[in-house]
Amino acid sequence: MNCNYANPKNKYFYKDLVELNHNLYTESGLKDNLFLDLCNAKTDTDIRGRQVNLSVIIPDKGGEKQVTVNKYFDYAIRNTPNIILGKPNYPMILDKVDCRPDVIKELERLHPFIRHNIIKQSVLKIFEITSPYLCYFSIAPRLKVEIEGLKT
Repeated sequence: MNCNYANPKNKYFYKDLVELNHNLYTESGLKDNLFLDLCNAKTDTDIRGRQVNLSVIIPDKGGEKQVTVNKYFDYAIRNTPNIILGKPNYPMILDKVDCRPDVIKELERLHPFIRHNIIKQSVLKIFEITSPYLCYFSIAPRLKVEIEGLKT
């Protein structure tokens, strides 16, 4: 049964719905898009050489070029032992500029509790790649994550 014929006062048609299209994400879509943005963030290291693997950099005496690494994967690899041992850890600070503006805008719209869960689950995907077994048993309960400059 078509609702437009049942209620003659109803003025909404398909063409009206198409015009009201917004760029909204579901929670899982927001987690995935934030994860992809974090994967694309790169930074230069102070080590000159070449990168062999995700966590292995071979220093070069000649020093042809600085190695560019993934910012958050590098953080995860370097800080996993500290998080596992239960040392007091500071929150992992994500830079706002590493994320697309529409993702940031959508995160700002959410309740702070939901926003924190989405950000944490996106970062846990990085830890899941670097240390799959330890991720949910040792890292997840202790991990703290924040986005710098995010409106509350």
